[in-house]
Amino acid sequence: MPECGRSKVNVVDIVGEVLQGRTAFVCILQAFKHIKL
Repeated sequence: MPECGRSKVNVVDIVGEVLQGRTAFVCILQAFKHIKL
């Protein structure tokens, strides 16, 4: 059972990191678009 709880926490952490990474990636893409324009 503790392992299951741990897995859930890890998944949440990973999802959070992915969302943060995606947000940063989108911001970078927008910056490049502004530079091109």
